[in-house]
Amino acid sequence: METLKIIEDKNFLSKTNKKFIKHVFSSFFPFFYHKSTDSGIKDDPYLAHIVIKRPEMRKKTEPYLNSPHYYKDVVDILNNFTRKNNITYKEILRASFNFSYANGKKTCGWHTDHDFPHWQLIVYLNDCDKDSFTVLKENNKTINIKPAKYKGVCFTRVKHRMIFPKQKERVILVITFR
Repeated sequence: METLKIIEDKNFLSKTNKKFIKHVFSSFFPFFYHKSTDSGIKDDPYLAHIVIKRPEMRKKTEPYLNSPHYYKDVVDILNNFTRKNNITYKEILRASFNFSYANGKKTCGWHTDHDFPHWQLIVYLNDCDKDSFTVLKENNKTINIKPAKYKGVCFTRVKHRMIFPKQKERVILVITFR
């Protein structure tokens, strides 16, 4: 595994991006129930609007895109972050809007999104429970990423998990790319 790199940025979204994020919180943006996160632990419920399913979970007969928000919104958000932070990418692997809530669980399980080198961008879309950290784990060291509305955190392939909110909801955009 390569050395962990982390980039946090609180000021990369355009006005258009922020206007779109408001739309995510409207009654017109669909989220769908999932019994568990992809950490392998059963019963980690959350809601998701999957834009691009993970390639290793996508059947060849399934469409690549699962949402109309890919080109105009998701790609624009990723491009704004990567341009500002001097990151180049060739391919978007996965994109999903994840809606977590107080469900009686403390955390989801440790996981990596793919078994091969990649970057992951998490964009926090709302002011959520301040203790609903994203936790990164490299060797035996953990790093807590504190959520903040409109903050993006980008990191290389590493085990991570999230702390479920105890109150309110935690809504993020997750994009993996290489």
